[in-house]
Amino acid sequence: MEKTADKRIVFAIGIIAIVTLFFLLSTFTTPFLLKISGQQALNGFLFFINRLFIWLALILLWLYAKNIEKESLLIWPQQKQKFLFSILAVFAI
Repeated sequence: MEKTADKRIVFAIGIIAIVTLFFLLSTFTTPFLLKISGQQALNGFLFFINRLFIWLALILLWLYAKNIEKESLLIWPQQKQKFLFSILAVFAI
């Protein structure tokens, strides 16, 4: 019983941390980049750096799920698909 409670606490901490991280990234990254660069508007380079911060947060989420929660990042299990399915999925998106 105690092991389940510990796992729930770890999951709750992870959910709160990632929601907070993505909120802070979406709210403060662009103004921060504009302030340190001295630009008045977001240009292509600053937009690229902004997206790098988001990818970094996603990598941190994956590391948290893999190392601390000891779970997969995705909810459903990975299935083998044929190569044609992958090509069709790209075109469908």
